[in-house]
Amino acid sequence: MVVLEVIITLLVADFISGLFHWLEDAYGREEWPITGRLVTRPNILHHHNPRYFTRHGWCHSSWLLLCLGLLVLLCAWLSGFLTWHVWLFVALGVNANQIHKWAHRSPVENGPIITFLQCIWLLQTPRHHAQHHTDPKNSHYCVLTGFVNPILDTIRLWDALEAVIWSVFRVRRRTDNSVVVAGETLSGRATLERAQLKTVGAESAALSVSPTSNERSVGALRP
Repeated sequence: MVVLEVIITLLVADFISGLFHWLEDAYGREEWPITGRLVTRPNILHHHNPRYFTRHGWCHSSWLLLCLGLLVLLCAWLSGFLTWHVWLFVALGVNANQIHKWAHRSPVENGPIITFLQCIWLLQTPRHHAQHHTDPKNSHYCVLTGFVNPILDTIRLWDALEAVIWSVFRVRRRTDNSVVVAGETLSGRATLERAQLKTVGAESAALSVSPTSNERSVGALRP
């Protein structure tokens, strides 16, 4: 019975990690005053450079989760529900970023113990998590194990939630600029479009001057 409760607690913690991960990816905004700087910007950087955060230590990656975990423990204690299940849930949640980090590191970097736990699927494997970083990067949000993602992605839970949010609040998910479209990232395409608009503006300005200047300006813009 205890083993079953441990498994259930692990799966619930994994689901919650996926829920928050999905919210970060889908609806986080860089311009938001607090979460934009602390959550969304690192998240966007991670999608562009997945291994960047592996260079950080535990405190750098997990201090925010630690604060949230302490808040959960306090609420559970005040309400009289501070059981070992809550302690285990918080321990897993606080280390979600660390487990996520292990999924981006090689067996040599992780060492034999972490690698063994990944091999027996107690921790999420790099191969499994790599599917989240495969375009269009809208699946496999849970980061603790490899058991919950197949279920949630099969029933298309995240698509359903996004449809509900659109129906109720008219808010669509944030465009992921790291997704490759037709051989280039969306951010790269946006940069190209901005450059093209600037070129068109320069040509328009050139055409508004005298014919002599116009000819020289257009000639200078030609390759």
